[in-house]
Amino acid sequence: MNKSLENKIKDLQGQFDIEMPNVGHFERFKAKLDAAQKPKSTIWKPLAIAASLLLLLSFSWNYLSEKERQELKEVSPKMAETQAYFTSVLSQELKAINKVKNLENKKIIDDGMAQLKILEIDYLSLTIQLQESNEDSRIIFAMIDNFQKRIEVLKSVLNQINITKQTKNNSYENKFI
Repeated sequence: MNKSLENKIKDLQGQFDIEMPNVGHFERFKAKLDAAQKPKSTIWKPLAIAASLLLLLSFSWNYLSEKERQELKEVSPKMAETQAYFTSVLSQELKAINKVKNLENKKIIDDGMAQLKILEIDYLSLTIQLQESNEDSRIIFAMIDNFQKRIEVLKSVLNQINITKQTKNNSYENKFI
């Protein structure tokens, strides 16, 4: 192998580029590289300021709206018990989902959480309406219905995860049969 390498080098003798580049070549090359690089933008500073302001506004809006909202539990002791029950069930379902959360079912969970977020926003709207309506029973029933829908969404997510898991297990078993 060494002989063939030596022969190859001898054959290519005189074809190697051993000359030095022209004077100023490196400077011209560096100038071209510098010109090709985009100048660093300072857009992150205004974005950071805007994000900070948005965060501050959202916190202040949340704080002010909490003062205006009336929770279901404030209507009566029975409604407080109802809200505690639904909150407990929601918490249990969320814990169950978090236990089985992985990359394979992330899409299912994300979709369910998006639906849950919409229902939570609706609930916040209902709490404000409850305050304004002087404890209208229709709004109280709508709030209870909202809790039930959130629980249904979470149970549906768990069901879809289980179906996906069973389908995957069945297809895995069929490969070996």
